[in-house]
Amino acid sequence: MHWRKAVFEALFTGHWQRLGTGPRRFELRVIGDILQWILLIYLWIVVARVIIGWIPISWPRPMRPLVVLIYDITEPLLSPLRRWIPVIPISEGVGLDLSPMLLIFALWILYYLVGRIFD
Repeated sequence: MHWRKAVFEALFTGHWQRLGTGPRRFELRVIGDILQWILLIYLWIVVARVIIGWIPISWPRPMRPLVVLIYDITEPLLSPLRRWIPVIPISEGVGLDLSPMLLIFALWILYYLVGRIFD
């Protein structure tokens, strides 16, 4: 059975057992756990970026590489979302960026789906 068809059936019919049995099922579960960990770590990195964005300070020199790394990791997924959802202006020079909230929501949905598919 083609893997896409198996995932589709598992996702929409609830027949998760069709994805594998025995050792293969264990391998799929390990893959699912790894994917969930990656999604969860990325989600917390996005949360860290939101918190960093709220703090209006100049970061001390030892912290700057970490802040730059967080921005570099999250920007590839946030910038396309900003094209769809522009920043909402609140006052002069201040805006509300909803793209991190949408990304966090999407990551939670993916986390849940990966858990359901590979469990």
